[in-house]
Amino acid sequence: MQVTERKKDILGRVALVLTTLIWGTSFIIMKDTLDTVPTLWLLAFRFTGAAVLMALFGVRQLKRLDRGYLKGGFKVFRLSDAALEPISFHYHDFHKILVFLSGNVNYTNEGRTWKLSPRDLVFVRAGEIHRPEPEPGIPYERIVIYVSPAFFEQYKRGTEDLSLCFEGPVAKAVVHLAPGKTHDLLFHLEKLEQTTHAEGFA
Repeated sequence: MQVTERKKDILGRVALVLTTLIWGTSFIIMKDTLDTVPTLWLLAFRFTGAAVLMALFGVRQLKRLDRGYLKGGFKVFRLSDAALEPISFHYHDFHKILVFLSGNVNYTNEGRTWKLSPRDLVFVRAGEIHRPEPEPGIPYERIVIYVSPAFFEQYKRGTEDLSLCFEGPVAKAVVHLAPGKTHDLLFHLEKLEQTTHAEGFA
């Protein structure tokens, strides 16, 4: 781990030096180039080249862009990653429920870390800083549910408030379910996922 961090530090310093050199010499190049190339053409070349380079380096990330966003009231999806890149600490503006199915994963939420076991439910409130740490090479399988706070408010009826499952201290953010309850929960979650992805679902 120390070697990896040292490599990252060296690469970061080298990248910073290269960036400074490129940025510093670009003034001379740009000045000479503008004598022969129109400004708009030069801008088009620069931005097109930058877009192509970003696409080449980030094409693998494009498929995962939609995972961390919520456009409606809720979203349900099932994921399995065997070669997941390290995930940095992050937060969402919506609530998140994770049903852990398999893998070797430590899950950190608001400074507290849990070693997840199959059938664990993880509740992450909107704004809480969290990240999973799956062991490389071992498939990390889970069902993820995103729910907006407004969705809970919309279906709140008197004392019946679904958002109460996110109340309480962070220490209770992980709940372990019994095998029988897990089977029923997975059945309904899979039906819900199929329904939400079905054509014509509103």
